[in-house]
Amino acid sequence: MPFDGIVLNAAVRELNCFLTAARIDKVFQTQRDEIVLLCRNESGRYNLTISCNAINCGIHLTKIKKENPLTAPRFAMLLRKHLAGGRIISIEQIGYDRIVCIKVLSRDELGDESVKQLMIEIMGKHSNIILLNEDGIIYDAIKTVDFETSRVREVMPLRKYVLPPQQNKYTPDQVIGEKEDEFSQFFLAECNKNPNTAHKVILSNISGFSPFLCKMIVAESQHRGIRLLDVVRSVCRDITNSNYKPTIFKNNNEFHVINLNLPEDQGNITEFGTANEMLDSVYSPKEEQHAIKQKTGEMQKHLQSAINKTLRKIEIHKQTASVSEDYDINRIKGELLLANVYAIRDCGETVELDNFYDLDENSVPASKLTIELDINKTVPQNAQLYFKKYQKQKATYENALIHYDEAMAELDYLNNVAALLANVTNDDEILQVKEELTEEGYLRGAGNKGSCRTKKKVSSAPLPVKHVTPDGYTIYIGKNNKQNDYLTCKMARSEDIWFHLKNAPGSHVVISTSALEKGQIIPGRIFETAAALAAWYSSHRDNPKADVDYTKIKHVKKIPGGKPGMVTYTNFKTITVTPCGVE
Repeated sequence: MPFDGIVLNAAVRELNCFLTAARIDKVFQTQRDEIVLLCRNESGRYNLTISCNAINCGIHLTKIKKENPLTAPRFAMLLRKHLAGGRIISIEQIGYDRIVCIKVLSRDELGDESVKQLMIEIMGKHSNIILLNEDGIIYDAIKTVDFETSRVREVMPLRKYVLPPQQNKYTPDQVIGEKEDEFSQFFLAECNKNPNTAHKVILSNISGFSPFLCKMIVAESQHRGIRLLDVVRSVCRDITNSNYKPTIFKNNNEFHVINLNLPEDQGNITEFGTANEMLDSVYSPKEEQHAIKQKTGEMQKHLQSAINKTLRKIEIHKQTASVSEDYDINRIKGELLLANVYAIRDCGETVELDNFYDLDENSVPASKLTIELDINKTVPQNAQLYFKKYQKQKATYENALIHYDEAMAELDYLNNVAALLANVTNDDEILQVKEELTEEGYLRGAGNKGSCRTKKKVSSAPLPVKHVTPDGYTIYIGKNNKQNDYLTCKMARSEDIWFHLKNAPGSHVVISTSALEKGQIIPGRIFETAAALAAWYSSHRDNPKADVDYTKIKHVKKIPGGKPGMVTYTNFKTITVTPCGVE
């Protein structure tokens, strides 16, 4: 992972400058695996984000204001008890490992001062945040680990904290310091064995180095014709002297605090003044996406469950219709029995009659029909039994078709909500989808049907996203069914141009014509832009091409009694575009 021990070293050095002696005002657990400390000192206010998410684990200052959950988790309450109001004494990295210790001086309930330690372990899926007392005894951890989970190390309350197993590697300080000669001899011997794996030799023997940094060092040596050992020493010297250049490398979507200015990186890098600014730029969008994924996860489960249930209903109705679709044969049998009531002498178990519903070219019955009879009933009574069976089977068939159509419409609606939910970008949009699903009965509300268990109220007018093109045309985008309904049925004018992905779930997109002069024609490129947006905010976002229908708003009608966002439209044309979102 690019967040290696060297990047952490740069970040921790900066955090010491910014946060030493800072007071911890508030503690939030914004996600299941993320903590935010709101700190304040003479130089200003800082938000310190600490994440132990398997993919986005790390620690850095952020400028993003994160929402505080309505109900604080247990671990957040513990941190508030022991850290809120305390002052940060120091922030230390354990060697060059991805482990940080934040020491906080705080008071307990009796007013006595004591030092608490917040251990942050940045180790991918094994990342953790652990609170200790000054003697190293664990209060609790955001992820507890017992011996059934790991026999190497237990992380449980009241246990002594033990560091993860250490790797016997050279530190950058030792490479250019006390063990320089020892490392040089060892390194040259290992590289001579197999020069093609030199980057693996660096990775396996120098603490804090990531595969990306090792490969960059090898590339620098090959490009400049410098001995690899000299490049390694130069990098270690920069690390020891904190000569960092925080950089995002756009070519391979990596980042680091060491930039060797390789030719292939020229013009494809973004440099930052501090490591924390770089980390905030890299991780904040990822953390926001992760937060949205967590918030929508429960709704997606309910949606998938509803979709699976609807698919089962569709299959049942389909089978029912298939079994009962030959209902008319019962009517024919009943009528044949009545037509031949005087011709049937003996009422046995079956009777074979001419089928006058199947005539040849001479209007003569072409086939005979065998009819089963109840020997305990007369012929007219048997005919009535067949008529009753006909009526029942006909009703079953017609009801199955009705329920099948309803289930198909419900499936279209659920797929549409699922596609729109995948494209939400903020809390308001999430709440609007949640309200809609609650009102439709797919989510359980806090009280009566339609109530939404949330403190935050969504605006009564769910305004769509507004996008103004460089040449001044206004395009509106509905990001969910509430916005789609409001945009198409209330906000748009009859002459506005409406767009929707062809035969698939997606957003409603409208080009506003209110600011156009009489007779002014909308350029074709604006149609393409709107169509590309309709394809982007749909289930076909990842497709290379998508077909989009467009027509005037006056040709779009809401389905009577239909669910939110469900419409029909006529007089449309189709355009094929490449999906593209708003920059």
